[in-house]
Amino acid sequence: YDIYNIKNIVKRIVGDNISIDLINRPGLHSKQSFTIMSDSINLGWFGKVSEDTKDYFNLQYDTYLAEINLDKLSSKDKQLHDYIKISNFPHVKFDLSFEISNETISKDVLKVISNLYPDFENSSYIFDEYFDPVSNNRTIGFRIKLRSYEKTIGDDDLVNIRSNIIKEISSNFPAILRDNE
Repeated sequence: YDIYNIKNIVKRIVGDNISIDLINRPGLHSKQSFTIMSDSINLGWFGKVSEDTKDYFNLQYDTYLAEINLDKLSSKDKQLHDYIKISNFPHVKFDLSFEISNETISKDVLKVISNLYPDFENSSYIFDEYFDPVSNNRTIGFRIKLRSYEKTIGDDDLVNIRSNIIKEISSNFPAILRDNE
C-alpha cells in the first residue's frame, strides 16, 4: 500500500467530491499528510507515519493513519454506494511465483487474474517480490484467493483454475512459472 491507495480508500468512503491539501501533523510524514475537505467542511485527515515515529514505535512496515469525522460526514448529502456481494462459499487460496520481466507492471498481472474469473469473488494480491541483482531476474509471488458465488470449488475445479491462470499469465506476459510451483 502507498499514499495513493489510502487516498482512493478515503474517496470511496467520503465520495469523489473532496479536495485534499497538504498539512503538517506531528508524527506524520511532512510531504504525505493531507486534510480532507468537502464543500468547505473539514472531514478529517490522512497520512503516512514519519520515519522517526516508525522507528520510535519499532514499526517494520510503512504505516498510514486516517481520521474521518463521521458526524460531519453524515451531515453531508448522502451518497449511495454499490457494494460487492460476499460469497457464502469457502475460498481457495494458492500461491504462484513467476519470473517476470522488469518492464511488466505487476498490477496488470493481477488484472488478468481478475478478468479471467469475473464471476468469482477475488481478493488476490502480491505477497512477495524479489530482484536478483546478479542475474537481473525479477520474481513476483501472487497469492490467489478466489471463491465462487454458486458453489464450493472442488479439487478438479481448482486444478482447472490454477492451469488457466498459469496459461493466461504466461501467454500475456513474458513470465515463466518458477520450478518449485
